[in-house]
Amino acid sequence: NATGMMALKMLFDSGFSIYNDNILIIGECPTVNFISSVFQDNMLQFDLVDISENNQKFVYDNIEKYDVIIVAEHIKQDLIIGIDGFIDILYLKDKNPNIVINHIFGNIDKNTIVKNELIIYPKDIASYGYMSYSLDDIDSRGVIELVQAGLKVAEVISKNRKVMDYKNTIIESQKSNKLVMG
Repeated sequence: NATGMMALKMLFDSGFSIYNDNILIIGECPTVNFISSVFQDNMLQFDLVDISENNQKFVYDNIEKYDVIIVAEHIKQDLIIGIDGFIDILYLKDKNPNIVINHIFGNIDKNTIVKNELIIYPKDIASYGYMSYSLDDIDSRGVIELVQAGLKVAEVISKNRKVMDYKNTIIESQKSNKLVMG
């Protein structure tokens, strides 16, 4: 999947060799499933957590072992890294001051991260709801393929919508084409 490959490229671009690095992925949107699938296929050392109290304890207990955090959450608006966030910035700075934060999307406090002299990649961090690193960072072909996939989804849904109500259009479109998501 292109999204998983994008996360790999992001790691390379931010200075990681990936094969002996410990990676923490934070998120619970479909994107993290694509990322973790590519990481598993490439036998990378990573943990995937969503934003919950149980996982917060796990992260706090293990934060010192990670080389990099990938933030990839576009559904929940919770503060992921910052003062009183899922990962409190002061705790992170104290326990692992050399960690690199890679931001794809998600709610983080960039100003606090920079103020505390932690490394963040890319330098231009998008606000919540937007991507800091996307398929166009791989190359233009990824964007073209994404647009093509969107057109294919529109074709499938429009054909089904002519003969079905909205709910059944979505259900049947998902069954007939793996590109259609709910």
